[in-house]
Amino acid sequence: GTQSEIDYKIADPSFVDMQVTALKNGNQVNISVIVTPLSTMNIYNLKLNIAVTEESYHYIGGSTTQHDFFYVMRKMLPDASGNTMDSLVANIPQTFFQNYTFTYADIETTAAGTYDFWTNGNNMTVVAFLQNNTTKEVIQSAFGSISSGINEENISENHFKIFPNPVNENAIIEIDLKKSANVIITICNQLGEIVYSKNYCQLNEGKQTISFDCSGLNNGLYNFNMLIGDKIVSKKFSVMR
Repeated sequence: GTQSEIDYKIADPSFVDMQVTALKNGNQVNISVIVTPLSTMNIYNLKLNIAVTEESYHYIGGSTTQHDFFYVMRKMLPDASGNTMDSLVANIPQTFFQNYTFTYADIETTAAGTYDFWTNGNNMTVVAFLQNNTTKEVIQSAFGSISSGINEENISENHFKIFPNPVNENAIIEIDLKKSANVIITICNQLGEIVYSKNYCQLNEGKQTISFDCSGLNNGLYNFNMLIGDKIVSKKFSVMR
C-alpha cells in the first residue's frame, strides 16, 4: 500500500489488547499470549499467529551482496495455520500457550530450511498478530522479548513457594504480591509439553494462596512457570506417590 494508506491504518484504533511473554529454559522456549478484547466484535475466522524470529545475524557466505539480516522468521507456532480464536467478547481474555525446542547451530554450517538459530537464544523476539483469516487484515500485533527463568531465591519483587515438594495429590502455591497483577501459571513436563495452564486473572496485592490438584500428573519432575504481570518466575517440583 501507499504511505498514506499505511498511516491511515496506524491511526485506526484497535479494540484488542495483546500481551506476549516468553520464557527460555535451555533450548526450550515457552510462550504465552493473552488476547483481551476491549469491546465485543462480530469478527469470525480469526487466527492468532505466533512467530519466533532471530533478531539479526551477519553472514557473508551467500550469493548476494547482502550480509546483514534482521528479524528472520525461524518458526511459526504451532505451525503456519495459526491458533484458532473464540468469539471476541469484551473484557474476556483468551490465553494461548506454545513451546518449542530450538537448535543453536554454527552459522557456517547451518542448513537452509531448518528452524535452527544461527546465533544464540538471546537473539530471539516473539511476534504475535491477530488476523482475520478471510480478509487477511491484521487486527492487532505485539512483540515479546525472551526472558530466562528466575529461581525463587533471586526474586526481589514477588515471592512464591510450592509445598509440599515432592507433591502427592495437592500442591499449595503461595504468592506474596507487592502489587496487584495478572497471574498465569503453566506447568511443563521434561519433554517441554504443557500439561497444565490457567489464567488466574488479576490477583490483589499481598499474600495469595492457590491450590493445585496434581492427581492427574504422572510421577516425575516438572517445570512450574508463573507469569506475574510482565515478569516470569520458575521453579522445579516433582510428583511422587
